[in-house]
Amino acid sequence: MISIDLGDNQMVALRERILQELKQRGLYRSDLLYRGFSHEMIDRVLEHGSENPTEHFVYANPEEYLSIDPDPRWLNPLSYARSYWALAVYRGDRLKEVCFTCYEFPDLEKKPEALIAVFSLTPSQ
Repeated sequence: MISIDLGDNQMVALRERILQELKQRGLYRSDLLYRGFSHEMIDRVLEHGSENPTEHFVYANPEEYLSIDPDPRWLNPLSYARSYWALAVYRGDRLKEVCFTCYEFPDLEKKPEALIAVFSLTPSQ
């Protein structure tokens, strides 16, 4: 889990900090998928790869959707993450695209392998 202070709370700055962290840790790939989710579910996501251990699908978006501001909350993972304090990052090559924003985990037992990072976002003090 990677903790990030929301700082000035600007979408562009948050996007850059997340991408920078991924690059510094050698985790960045061009096919990454991002999903904002509730901070209360971090332990479950870390253990099972998603909020629901028996779910075959996850709604996520590629990097290009991290830069849309303002936007409908469901379209930009950072908007959701900024509101609910957590962001999951998945390897796109481990998921199968079913339709726009919906991806399938081909094998539930290997679902945690698709998850490469979880960001815990905290407000500035």
